[in-house]
Amino acid sequence: MARWVTERDRRLAALDLEKAKATSDIGIKGGIQRFDQGDDTAFILGLSIPIPLFNRNQGNIREAIYRLAKTEQEHKAAKIQVAAAVADAVPRLSSSSSEITALREEVLPAAQSTFDAAREGYEQGKFGYLDVLDAQRTLFEVRGKYIEALATHHKARADVERLIGRSLESLNGQTEAKNQLGANYHGE
Repeated sequence: MARWVTERDRRLAALDLEKAKATSDIGIKGGIQRFDQGDDTAFILGLSIPIPLFNRNQGNIREAIYRLAKTEQEHKAAKIQVAAAVADAVPRLSSSSSEITALREEVLPAAQSTFDAAREGYEQGKFGYLDVLDAQRTLFEVRGKYIEALATHHKARADVERLIGRSLESLNGQTEAKNQLGANYHGE
């Protein structure tokens, strides 16, 4: 977003330059002239004031105005793209956080205890080896899902931080984080 401020300033400077080119420069000339007949010398002074009847640089001024307007429209489009990206990343961050919590606090412990019980039951002769392998496969699948959820969470977090231009830790409290995300979503 900071790039657009610089680009707008550059376009405004180009417009000012084209407007300055539209005004003509007044010229003053002076000098000494010697006449061949009679050894006379004279001081000559000249003043030129161009009258811009035909070339007032209107085409270049219009072009600069259109480029400035184009830059402002591109800036608005960039704001909308950022808002859409934030609107996409924030729900991914929230859902991945919920998924991580559920996997870590409920599913992983349950899968681990099932595997431990199956292994202990196998050692006591209550379960077959396939039951232990099935419990182990389930535990590994849950761990894989947990790792995938962590990766999704960290990617979504990095996307949100990139879009808002600061780390989430730098925002004071959850309420301020939500307000900041809402402000960025609305293009402020």
